[in-house]
Amino acid sequence: MRVAPTLRAAAVAALLTAGAMSAATAPAAAADSTLTVVGAVIVAQDPDSIDVTVSLTCTEGDPAHLFIAALQSTEDSAAAAGPSVTKFVCTGTAQQMTVRLTSDIAGNSWKAGPVGLEAMLAATDVVETRAMPVLA
Repeated sequence: MRVAPTLRAAAVAALLTAGAMSAATAPAAAADSTLTVVGAVIVAQDPDSIDVTVSLTCTEGDPAHLFIAALQSTEDSAAAAGPSVTKFVCTGTAQQMTVRLTSDIAGNSWKAGPVGLEAMLAATDVVETRAMPVLA
């Protein structure tokens, strides 16, 4: 299917732009931000949407952006979303955030099974992670 390369290119462009913006404003001593995908679930009332939960830390008071993109391909369909961008201010302590992603491919819902996730946290420093949780 041709949609996946287009969405991936858009996600990469957004992530690179955010990284460049963050790098341009980063102080000499970067903070130690962390980012972990906790999990993802299909929204019961709307199978076109998934809720992705991440755990993160970043320097207190830093303006930050969380980017998340998802892709799932099965034998008979594909679903993709993102990148979703969430803006927030860092608390300096561990934070857990849940972001809802809706499939960008009309008529294709998320299915039970693995989903590929790419997430990036852009604050004083930039942290990226990939995960493949299993949707139930």
